[in-house]
Amino acid sequence: MPTARAADAGRPFGRYRLVERIGSGGMAIVYRAVADGPEGFARDFVIKRVRPELSKDPEFARMLAAEARLSGLLHHGNIVQVFELGQVGDEFYLAMEYVEGIDLVRLLNRCARLGKPLPVGLACYVVGELAAALAYAHALTDGEGRPLGVVHRDVSPSNVMITPSGGIKLLDFGIAKATDQARDERTRTGKLKGKVSYLSPEQADGMEIDRRSDVFSLGIILHECLTMRRLFRATGGDLATLRMVREAKAAPPSSVAPSVPAELDAIALKMLARDPAERYAGCDEVGAALRPLIHRLGGDASTLGRFVGGLGEFENSEPTDESDWPARAAGTGSADLAPAAVSRRRWPWIAAASGSALILAIAIAALASRTRPPAPERLTTPSPTATAPAPPIAPAIPTAPAAPAAPAEPKPAQVTIRSEPPGAAVTIGGQRRGVTPALLSLPLPTEVELSLSGYRPAREVVTRPGEVRLKLSRLPRPHAKKPGKRHLGLD
Repeated sequence: MPTARAADAGRPFGRYRLVERIGSGGMAIVYRAVADGPEGFARDFVIKRVRPELSKDPEFARMLAAEARLSGLLHHGNIVQVFELGQVGDEFYLAMEYVEGIDLVRLLNRCARLGKPLPVGLACYVVGELAAALAYAHALTDGEGRPLGVVHRDVSPSNVMITPSGGIKLLDFGIAKATDQARDERTRTGKLKGKVSYLSPEQADGMEIDRRSDVFSLGIILHECLTMRRLFRATGGDLATLRMVREAKAAPPSSVAPSVPAELDAIALKMLARDPAERYAGCDEVGAALRPLIHRLGGDASTLGRFVGGLGEFENSEPTDESDWPARAAGTGSADLAPAAVSRRRWPWIAAASGSALILAIAIAALASRTRPPAPERLTTPSPTATAPAPPIAPAIPTAPAAPAAPAEPKPAQVTIRSEPPGAAVTIGGQRRGVTPALLSLPLPTEVELSLSGYRPAREVVTRPGEVRLKLSRLPRPHAKKPGKRHLGLD
């Protein structure tokens, strides 16, 4: 029987053509899809298909429409764009920006597995970019200039994407609520939204929250990027973790990672203050505090892209439904980032399907009885510090001398592929690897093909690392015809 992913390939869905299934969660199934147009026009999207049982719920439909309206107002380079809320038959869907890259969960796991901590400057850069995105959302107003009071509510590593060029994208404002929407009594008193390990104390207590709640969650990310350890993750499950969050006890990051400067300790601990009044008033202040450190420590997009590319993380691979860190418990109740292998994959934010669906009851009984789907089977990779067992000793064979060892395969090299004009699809060995400009890890020599609607394809054999720049030739234009309307915006 074909897998669900294979069965969906090429299937039409409204105005889109599904290409592959890339993730799933309690709320939706996520696909990469293509919108085809005339003269070979094609554009990648992410389609978030709401599960049928939820699409039939009138209350959920209203919440989804509110989510789409709010998300449609967010236009920022560090926020994934929502283009459309639509319906095919009885099924709702969201069409979103396709982001090529990896999430922060996978990056930190990879760093831990290889024993290469994320450099302090890059950790500051990632958090600084997220702070800029959140500050923009927090300051959002309606058409008459009135603050909307947007709070993300689910700032967590699985909702942070890193592109091959080192760009940062914040995902899933799907459980963000404007102030007027937060007055729904059932939402305020009966449900707790967000991942437990990344809640603020006031969020964990079911209290009314504001932008300072996102400051706290962002502080958790900063602390974990600096220490390579989970901050609030208890072995006793969600209840014990929730207790840790409410207590909000955090040691200075330098107590775990001595390379962290004292001024960064002060920033992290101020973000993590239990009392919201003692935190930064907003993420704009967080960004201002981090900016001198980012500059001094050399944190920028190109450096991040090179660092992640050097870990071999921007290669094609299979997706999984993993969206949380597979951590092991530490003696303090926190957890180190796991050395266990994380399946390598190319996917544009599977977390969009799961983050907005994670709704936990505040009541202890509900938390205690909460179940999770079984985690996908993982390969186990020994820790870099572990001692490998000695191989068995083969008996001596007094015969012909051994054949010479085969030459080692060349190591992948970092190659930046650019095109004039930019935005061309990069294909290598029949597999798409992104769009230009693209930073890729490639075995050399290798043939690269670039294609862009309206231009002749270009090919070149790359023989050395560095930068490759190809100029595309425009195809002859057909006789002009009056274009028809094509709508990809919010309905």
